[in-house]
Amino acid sequence: MNQEVRIHITGPDELDMQQYCQLQQAAFEKLLHKNKISYDFITPAFFQWKYNTPAGKARIALATENGQILASVAMYPVNLISKGRMFKSWHFTEAAVLPQSRQRGLFHACMQALIDTLLPEEMIYVFPNHSSMKGTIRLGFQPLADLPFYIKLLFKHPTAKFNLLQPSVNYNEAQDIYAGSIAANSNMMLYKDAAYMNWRYKQHPHANYYTFSAAAGETVTGNVVVRAVFVKGIKLLLIMELHVADKSAEKELFAFIQEVANAEKCSLAGIFTTDNKAAGKLIHGFFKVPSMLMPKKQRMMGYLKKMSADGQKYNWFCQTGDWDAF
Repeated sequence: MNQEVRIHITGPDELDMQQYCQLQQAAFEKLLHKNKISYDFITPAFFQWKYNTPAGKARIALATENGQILASVAMYPVNLISKGRMFKSWHFTEAAVLPQSRQRGLFHACMQALIDTLLPEEMIYVFPNHSSMKGTIRLGFQPLADLPFYIKLLFKHPTAKFNLLQPSVNYNEAQDIYAGSIAANSNMMLYKDAAYMNWRYKQHPHANYYTFSAAAGETVTGNVVVRAVFVKGIKLLLIMELHVADKSAEKELFAFIQEVANAEKCSLAGIFTTDNKAAGKLIHGFFKVPSMLMPKKQRMMGYLKKMSADGQKYNWFCQTGDWDAF
């Protein structure tokens, strides 16, 4: 690697957001154009939101040369919960290298710089694409879980139960209790308390999500979060969260999904999810899409200094919303 290139760690408050956005746009321009995705979402406001989570501030590794950002890799913190014990984890994201600066080892150097900041008990997880998979493995990341994609046909029929035009309320303390109860069904998952769910789905500066929580009195018994997206010209209702603490909530959650599908004129719903008790029997009505038909295999990879002793033993519960792409 060129000796003039400087690798350093910064935070969202010190980051030159305008230059950072320019890097992201240049690095992903061909990919976004190929998939007919606008990069209007790549704004300072988006990264200010994304890099300030309830678990803390993101860390961004930059490769700079003569004042220009050539490459970057970021990770933002989230809380994991395992058997009632919570600890900090990091989600790797925004691995970007200018086209003219590739093949110089900058991606590897930025990732290694972030890894070097980890405390012994902290984990990093990532959902690598084809181009970054080999580099991720070379750095010591190991498979944690596969997330197959499941789809379900939705035939329009009236439900008239939910007022989708009325803004949904923020998650509150009841969600904190629910987050602990669904974690009891999984050895490892993101801790989906009110602070996290409000940040992830209520405070997003660009995306609009439909959210609903089933309840028995004051007790939350299930969560569903969906949004409408276009995939290769087909409108799809993408399910971000779908889990229950009590199977009695399942019917109400699906009634909500149907109501949103009616409003958005969607006849197809889809979800990335591990097959886990926390999802109950909710995905049993879905069809598992063969991996050969998917553009990429959605695999969760993780790095932990004690990986052989800890990381791979866990029965992970992971769904679409745990991935930052949507």
